[in-house]
Amino acid sequence: MGIVVAGHRVDPLSLQPGVAVVVCTCDRPESLQRFLRSLAGEGPRPAQLIIVDGSRTNVTQEWMNTTPEVRALADDVQYFHVPPRLAGLTRQRNYGLRHVSTDLVAFFDDDVKLLPGCLREMEAAHRALGAGAAGVGARVDAGERPPTALWRVRRLLRLVSTLRAGTYESSGMSIPWWFAEEGNDVLEGDFLPGGATMWKTVIACEVGFDETFDGYALGEDLDFCLRVHGRGKLYLAPAARVKHLRDPHGRPDPYQFGLMEIRNRYQIHRQSRPARRRFDTVWFFYAWLVDTLLLTRLLFRPGMRRFGLSRMMGRLSAFYEILLSR
Repeated sequence: MGIVVAGHRVDPLSLQPGVAVVVCTCDRPESLQRFLRSLAGEGPRPAQLIIVDGSRTNVTQEWMNTTPEVRALADDVQYFHVPPRLAGLTRQRNYGLRHVSTDLVAFFDDDVKLLPGCLREMEAAHRALGAGAAGVGARVDAGERPPTALWRVRRLLRLVSTLRAGTYESSGMSIPWWFAEEGNDVLEGDFLPGGATMWKTVIACEVGFDETFDGYALGEDLDFCLRVHGRGKLYLAPAARVKHLRDPHGRPDPYQFGLMEIRNRYQIHRQSRPARRRFDTVWFFYAWLVDTLLLTRLLFRPGMRRFGLSRMMGRLSAFYEILLSR
């Protein structure tokens, strides 16, 4: 019968043992090149490398055409420069899924750098955990240190009930994985760190990425994880590590970012908890309104006032939209 992914049918019986790496990019050729250089240091190399490019220019495509070394990064390398109607992170990932021919598929953001052995550790964890595991994530090193004073305040004000890493709260807040203590033992959670994950291909195809998360698609990884979670367990493999070297290109302005923070989180809250109680909805509004008030801290930081004010206005606009729709 096969599984339909964004209108394309995938036959589970045709999938071969191995790992396909899918990386989506858009107008960030330097970030993509850095990621591919880090992939070159992995061993053994993946069975597939699928690059889905939504760029508005041909810079990345021209680099791909003039860099034959890329073809040595995997047994099968495929590059697609998609038209605007297929651009956007969730659309590009679904497009990449259509071309996967292995039983495991890894999604990496183009602005991460794989640390040695990352891909090998992720696959080893998947194979060891067996049929019960739907997804495995890598530890993302972005320079944070747990637990921050802000998160302690959030717990004190009951925006969250715990600071256990990898927990998704009924308030719609997710506790970051960088709170997890150092170690190499796999850890189970409700979601995985965005930007460095590996999935059973059949499950990824069955669930698919929600294309209503458009463009920058803030929260699309969380949404995908929570919908997958009902089909299998999610684990962090701390021995697999990546560095997140945030590229400012392609990111929304502070107002749009604040708007998406609330709008997308509310959509995720509704989709992940279809049987949610009235209390959960009230908790969501309480938590995110109080968290928006906490953004006033940015108004007193040099150079951050305009950013903080715009982000707050974006959030408040989203609350207004939601309340009108309700």
